[in-house]
Order: sequence, then structure tokens, then C-alpha cells
Amino acid sequence: MSVTQGGNGFPYFHHLVYEYFVTGAVSCTIDIDRDCIPYGILKYILDKLDTADSKDDIQAVFHVDEATEFLYATDSPKPVLNLVLDDKDNIQSIFVAYHCFLKVKSEMDRFIEGLHVTGVLDFVRSHPLH
Repeated sequence: MSVTQGGNGFPYFHHLVYEYFVTGAVSCTIDIDRDCIPYGILKYILDKLDTADSKDDIQAVFHVDEATEFLYATDSPKPVLNLVLDDKDNIQSIFVAYHCFLKVKSEMDRFIEGLHVTGVLDFVRSHPLH
């Protein structure tokens, strides 16, 4: 049964992606199990941040080029040299959000535009799943 016939909607989208489709808003709390992240270097960086016990440990994470690239891609307001242990959880959240959502946002926006052109988006927004 399709979504227009009262079916399940878009069960294959993460609930935050579906929320973005329906509301256009990006939730700041993306709680995703790290085992679900297939990208090896990101998992490595997140694990290194998990085990960081000092500012020096945090700084060492950014000796990996990809970590610095992730930080720059997220438009982090803090320079790498100013990151401290208290920033650890925020950095992890930003990296997960970047990898799972922001990196593919332009593709999702084009998909949403296609849904709008076909009229499906209006239906989904007028009948959101709860």
C-alpha cells in the first residue's frame, strides 16, 4: 500500500530525515548508534574522542587529516587549537550530524523538490506520521 493510500509512509528514512522532509527543520540532537556508521575513519575519530582524557588527547585527534576536514566542513566556530576536553561531546555530535545528515543535505533537498513537484510532499506534510 502506498503512502497516498494510507500506507506506512517512508519507513526506510531515519526519523530525523523524515522530520526534515515534513517540517524543513534539522534537529540538533542526532542520536545514532556508532555501530550503524559504516564509514571507518569517522568511527575511528569518534572512538579516539571517546577515550580522550585531556586537551592534548583532543588535539591529537586532529592530527588525523580527516578529523580536521570534518571540523572545517561543519563550520565549527572554534579553531582546533582552542578545543578542550569539555568540547568532546559537542564535537562528536557535530561529526555524526555532518556524516549522517549535512553531508547529503543537498541531495535530500533535491529529492524534496521532486516530491513537491509531484505533489507527494504536500500530501506527506498534510498527513505526517507520528
